[in-house]
Amino acid sequence: MYAFDLDQRFGARPGERFEVWGSDGLDAAQRMRLGSLSLDQKEQNRWVLKTSESSTLGAINTVYVTVTGAGSLSPTKPILRASF
Repeated sequence: MYAFDLDQRFGARPGERFEVWGSDGLDAAQRMRLGSLSLDQKEQNRWVLKTSESSTLGAINTVYVTVTGAGSLSPTKPILRASF
């Protein structure tokens, strides 16, 4: 999964992370954490999520991205959402 310009578009502050969550689309409260986006190509401001959890990916059809502070993880209101 790739995303572009997240920190610029959503005003992320230093120490904040972009967390990726998945669900089956029916119950967003049952989100599964897929991981954090990391900066892949700084010159293109491209962010990437890499995962090898094929069983988890097979159980979801919606992906959410949230901004999380430097403290404990908490899925807040999604800034991006994609269904497939």
